[in-house]
Amino acid sequence: MWGTSERPSLRQRPPGSGSLVLLPGQRNGSEFGFTNDIAKRCAELFLRLEEEFDLTLVDLSAGRSYASQIALAATATPTMRKVAARWLVFHRWTPQHVTAAADLAFEAGGIVAMGKEYGHEPDRLRESLRFIRTAVINPRGAEVSHLDLAQQAFLQKCDSELSELARRRGTGRTTLLGTVPLDPLLQWREQLISDHDVQSKIANARTVDAIVELTEKLFDDTAWETV
Repeated sequence: MWGTSERPSLRQRPPGSGSLVLLPGQRNGSEFGFTNDIAKRCAELFLRLEEEFDLTLVDLSAGRSYASQIALAATATPTMRKVAARWLVFHRWTPQHVTAAADLAFEAGGIVAMGKEYGHEPDRLRESLRFIRTAVINPRGAEVSHLDLAQQAFLQKCDSELSELARRRGTGRTTLLGTVPLDPLLQWREQLISDHDVQSKIANARTVDAIVELTEKLFDDTAWETV
């Protein structure tokens, strides 16, 4: 990545960083169909990546998908039992997205239910699953200070209602890994944020801080303890 990116800022490898490699999916964006052979090959790929890298991120399709099915089947194979696999559900901070995230994780056909079909222990799978809220506006922060008082009060009310909804649906504080604030760069480009983006004020430093904190929690076992 550092040597081949089209973006000059990403060709400036940060001091102390390891290798960053992107593995392509289907060129046309379509999904693989599920077969036991594909799940086996996926497990073999995961093991090769585990040997080479400290961290492997697998970006699965949004919602229920063959990709999630393959990943669940692969991580349930005996060869993957000793490899730590953690599941992150990213969702916007709105009623429909909180509900959809909870359904994806816990309802019929979701991660826990599908994982059980492939041999995962439901309780252990739940313990390895966390939620991340994205594009969040702090209703009491400086970013809303320009709004009318009535609008600020409305945002605070919505935030309180969302917190209660998340608690009821199992996506609240005890299963929350982190929050990423609303950032114009991610909103409009969905690209990797470089140091240059922050230094030139294109991206917010708070966004980078939030992502760094999330990364640290991936390796922090205390962040995955059951409350």
